[in-house]
Amino acid sequence: MFLCFSIVTFGNAQKNVSSNLEIKKLRPVDSYPRSMNAKQQLKPAESDSVILNRLNQQIQAVHTKIAYIKNDQTLNERALQDGWFEKMNQYLALYEARKQKVLLRMQKTATPTH
Repeated sequence: MFLCFSIVTFGNAQKNVSSNLEIKKLRPVDSYPRSMNAKQQLKPAESDSVILNRLNQQIQAVHTKIAYIKNDQTLNERALQDGWFEKMNQYLALYEARKQKVLLRMQKTATPTH
């Protein structure tokens, strides 16, 4: 008895939801929210420098963590068993590759082409 009531209620709710849906037209997405003025908008070189700074911090953090783990014999043994150092080396390689891409992009934008 309860099951039938639930199905009927759900079925009616489904009809109400579909009748209330509106179809909205898609519009192009702005690169910056409309509430931002021109002074608040980031320039590409500034955003690259922010990205570069963040990548440098991440690289330094991984090196610091590796040094900390290597200085603790128990943690070092566990990290070796778990393959943690290999994972950290993968992260370092990824961050370095990203850093090189950002540096190249910064070079291209800084060098005027004639």
